[in-house]
Amino acid sequence: MTKAVQKTITMPAHPKFLNEVRELLGEALASVAIDKREKDLIVLAVDEAVSSIVTYARYKGYNHD
Repeated sequence: MTKAVQKTITMPAHPKFLNEVRELLGEALASVAIDKREKDLIVLAVDEAVSSIVTYARYKGYNHD
């Protein structure tokens, strides 16, 4: 059986908030039965994606969440 884990976060489009996303993801992945390496890779992928979104939002001048 598959267990779904869902968390939601809203943050300003600023890089200083990326750590909060990493922490939330780490908490969500703590209850998942996969190797630490796989968890680290997931955190890295999400971090890259969120970093790209923040960079694009700042480039476009978006000043909201």
